[in-house]
Amino acid sequence: MNHLAQANQRPRDRRTRQPSRQRTYTRLRARVDRLEDAISHFYNVINELRERVSTLEKKLKPLAKNWIN
Repeated sequence: MNHLAQANQRPRDRRTRQPSRQRTYTRLRARVDRLEDAISHFYNVINELRERVSTLEKKLKPLAKNWIN
């Protein structure tokens, strides 16, 4: 009996695929980390824009009052 026939008779060892899965999980984890970083950056940009708008609104209120009167 050759080694290929013997391999077909043994139950398949699921641990043989583990390194491949680990590489996949590592890549997925890296992609999730990059996605989280991008989302965090997006929220930081939005918050910065909100602050700038708020500052401009505060500066414009007195000018608007003077202009209306």
